[in-house]
Amino acid sequence: DVSYEFLSLVADQKVHVDHTRFDPGGNGINVGRALKRLGLVATNCCLLAGEIGNLVERLLEQNLDNLQATRIAGETRINCTILEKNPRVQYELDGIGPHVDAKALEQVASNFLKGSQAGLGVLTGSIPAGVPEEVYGDLAERLRQRGVVDRPVTEQQVQRRGVHVDLVAQVLGRHRRALDVPARADVAPVGGEGDA
Repeated sequence: DVSYEFLSLVADQKVHVDHTRFDPGGNGINVGRALKRLGLVATNCCLLAGEIGNLVERLLEQNLDNLQATRIAGETRINCTILEKNPRVQYELDGIGPHVDAKALEQVASNFLKGSQAGLGVLTGSIPAGVPEEVYGDLAERLRQRGVVDRPVTEQQVQRRGVHVDLVAQVLGRHRRALDVPARADVAPVGGEGDA
């Protein structure tokens, strides 16, 4: 993601920004980074493409313990946040990512299921072109069949309950204690496009 902050937009004029910020990752990567800061070992599974994917991978080297990136054709999308100070307004732009074929999706799913063997998995991210809408439900069922978590929580479910994503780590902690699994979580932005 890239964020630009400035005083005000002016039609048909170049606006110079006061602050620019680059954050590698999408929803699942962000959860994985937060888990690392909390001292939990997490496996992050994602899709990366092209030169932007290479950049994201380099930027994440220090932020994640175990990145399982599946490479696909195309270019990893870049999302942009525009923060205007006067009036105080925020705009969020989602870039267009590459098409994800069935082979790449199964590779990410396989990495995710393998990484979730410790007893916990988090599914988060938008669903890119080529990925069926039921991807989260299918993976949740596969987790249940393996006895990982009896009721997985997706980011969308967390948001519908009015809980901010920043609190996902607390949710994970409650599940970990309830399931008596080690201090380990596995995060996959399955359905994400390897957001940059």
